Amino acid sequence: MKFKILFVILFMFFLNGCQKEETTDLGVFILEYPHETVKIEGQIGENVIIPEAVKDDYIFIGWTDGSEYYAGLTEIKNSSLTLTPAYIAIEDVFEKVVVSLGQVSLVGYKGDSKIVGVPVYWRGYMIAGFSALDSKIEKLFLPSGIQNTDYHLYLTDFKVYDSPLTLIRDEVMDGISFAKKIAGCTYKDGSTFDINDPQPGYFNDACVIKQLIRRDDDSAITVPGKGILYAYDVIRNFDPAYTDYNLYSSTLRYLSFAYAPVQLFVNHPILTGKNDLEVFHLNDFQKDDYTVMDNQIVIGSDDEQFLSFVYSDDDLLTIDASRYDLWDEYTYIYGHLKEIDVKNSDDFFTIDGILYYRFNNNSGSVSDSNTFIRLVAYPNGKTQTSFTLPENVTLIHQGVYNTYVESVTLNETFSNLNQLLLVFPNMSHIHLDGTHDIFIEEDGVIYDKDKTMIFFVNQSVERLVIEENISLSRLVNRDLPHLHIGKDVDETFFREIHYAPDLYEITIEDDNPYMYIEDGVVYSKTSSSVLYILDSYQDIYIKDGYDNYRPFDGLPNVLAYKNNIKSIHLNAQFTSDDIHVTLGRLHHLESISIDPDNPYFITDNQILYSKNMEGLSYIPPLADIINFHVNEELTKGLNSLCNVSSLQSITVDANNPLYQAVDGVLYNKDLSELICVPEDYQSNTLLLPETMTKPLNRYQFNTQNIITDIYLPQEYPILYEYIDDIDGISYLHADDFILYTRYLNHISIHEDSPYYDQNNALLTTLDGKVLLGFIGQEGAYEIPDSIEEINPYLFHASLPITDLTLSSSLQTLPEEIFSIESLETLTIRGDHIIDVGTFDEENYAYYFNSIGLIIYVDDSVLSQYQDHPFWSFYEIRVIE
Repeated sequence: MKFKILFVILFMFFLNGCQKEETTDLGVFILEYPHETVKIEGQIGENVIIPEAVKDDYIFIGWTDGSEYYAGLTEIKNSSLTLTPAYIAIEDVFEKVVVSLGQVSLVGYKGDSKIVGVPVYWRGYMIAGFSALDSKIEKLFLPSGIQNTDYHLYLTDFKVYDSPLTLIRDEVMDGISFAKKIAGCTYKDGSTFDINDPQPGYFNDACVIKQLIRRDDDSAITVPGKGILYAYDVIRNFDPAYTDYNLYSSTLRYLSFAYAPVQLFVNHPILTGKNDLEVFHLNDFQKDDYTVMDNQIVIGSDDEQFLSFVYSDDDLLTIDASRYDLWDEYTYIYGHLKEIDVKNSDDFFTIDGILYYRFNNNSGSVSDSNTFIRLVAYPNGKTQTSFTLPENVTLIHQGVYNTYVESVTLNETFSNLNQLLLVFPNMSHIHLDGTHDIFIEEDGVIYDKDKTMIFFVNQSVERLVIEENISLSRLVNRDLPHLHIGKDVDETFFREIHYAPDLYEITIEDDNPYMYIEDGVVYSKTSSSVLYILDSYQDIYIKDGYDNYRPFDGLPNVLAYKNNIKSIHLNAQFTSDDIHVTLGRLHHLESISIDPDNPYFITDNQILYSKNMEGLSYIPPLADIINFHVNEELTKGLNSLCNVSSLQSITVDANNPLYQAVDGVLYNKDLSELICVPEDYQSNTLLLPETMTKPLNRYQFNTQNIITDIYLPQEYPILYEYIDDIDGISYLHADDFILYTRYLNHISIHEDSPYYDQNNALLTTLDGKVLLGFIGQEGAYEIPDSIEEINPYLFHASLPITDLTLSSSLQTLPEEIFSIESLETLTIRGDHIIDVGTFDEENYAYYFNSIGLIIYVDDSVLSQYQDHPFWSFYEIRVIE
């Protein structure tokens, strides 16, 4: 087995808020690698970084002394501690491993370790995906080859490591070859790119690769049939593929990298806005064309060097431009620093510790009319809440991010308010410093000069007055204040504020000829339209005379997603066409009433009925209904009962011509079809009546998590034939409830069923060829030789199967069998090997249970199973 030990020794010491007294007490971690011993020393009480020790096919869970585990950022507590690396097999800590197109995804981490180091390879396949939802991982080490991740972690330390085989190669770069990515790109000087002679440099803006640093010929490998493949060190125009946006919302506090990743973390959400990032570290690293030192990345040779990246936690960062060039677009500065100073530069300068760049070589004052300026870096740790843009600043670097700034004063030319909100996400006030080329400011509101659009409303504005029709920028929709509408504003204005969140107060001039407001509802004076519903009202009363709830084409009805509404009164004009589009999105509605003159509906006890009381039209989803009685006249719309969360039981009048109820469950009159099981049904057992002949439909009820035991009558068809309306082909359809109910663990069946056979605790078709389900909770089951097909959904249930025996006459075994958590043994009788699902060597999935599955086979085929690329993964023994 190949062992790939990647270690990087990273020393890091930092102060914890106050100056510590000097001490001569030293501590040491002694790391015992297989072929060498490494010592990491430091003062007791301080922190060092202990490297990961990655090993293919295993998860690294830390360095251990036999009781505790260590990795990443670690405090020195002992004078001497000897550690050895600890591992656990991947199959022991993941629910399954999926191989797709020769790449591996590790799915569902279920281990207990707080330290996880993922290897580069599993069984020779590169690991490209990793998921660990709701795990307690605190320190995570990922190979840079991982492109897909899905996890919610408790990270305090995160690291991406690399090795020659996981650099960007032309066959793994986001699934597209490097040659295709670079095809058609030209350098900024206009010269064309030659794949046979790749020269370092910056590419035009249309190229997805921002910069080629170098082709790394030292890491070239020869692949049979493909020739020589190279690795390319690049900076891309988009976020790096080796990390994931999920990290941005995690409790991440520490970041360390083995060396400068080939895809630099330029403007990445891991760094953007991480004011609480306590430690960031790049290991010092030297390449021909770039150098990493002191958390800085410098690109280029000794004669011409360019500062690409800086991370600093110092209060003051001083940049000497005589040592290396800066680039206004591609120099990124992060960290907790509070002030930046630049020396020996004509084009870069600082004001109040903020870094700027002039667009020409004019070294005069900032106010020179022929000078345009970019804001390059605003210190992340700068705590001032107000900021004034200097004159001539027209652009802001995409890496700028500060959460302290709340108020910004614009210069006369800057106009990109969207960008301001991105770099200062807590900005609540914008002001103008005198005149502006585009905007004017009146009473805390930013307009365009012609006052045709409102661009921003300062948070201090308590009452926004609209005197005439005006457009609203999307920026306004962050938080609108009290809105007062003047007499010259017409109905079309409400198209502008349809998506405005949390608009709780509107007043309208009494002499406005177009609209008025009453009890939280805005009505049109010129049509029958309801224009707007306020979010602050929980009880809505729709006045008589209004029947249009969707006054604007292309927008939903005005009641859509009004989740604060708990009760609603409908008027006489409400029609049946409005039920689903108007009421269907009131997810928190508890009660409903309607005008007695409505010709279509009537309400009784929070429920909407048809006028003649023959149809059940609508029940509020949160209506407090425990028991529902279907009277003699009620014959339509009873499927609505299935979606009432509080409903426990249904009863039916004996004289109802279409329905009856048994044990609180609703059926049709002759008990051949089940209509509805109450959502809060109080029993785990469902006994279907003997007259039942139509299959259940899982979309008609929400009780799959309640029913665990079911009785199937004599004529009940689990499998039935239907003909497709489009192609006319006949299909064998399986009962939804039986096949999809995850919690069903006990099926009993009438002994004289003409469709199924109950034999040896199995439920099969009558001919004995299709296994549909297991009966009872036996634990051990034997599938007879007659079975040719197994229902794969069977293994989605919570059956406590411990031992399963079957014959190799079953040509294909559903791979879902391996997902059974309780399965201890699988015995396969027969003299030939059995296939698994759609297995091929490039596409398949391994499921791992929590016990350690043992496979028993005949002695004559033992070696075939042990050598098989799928079966060989499990422990194979001879049948005793």
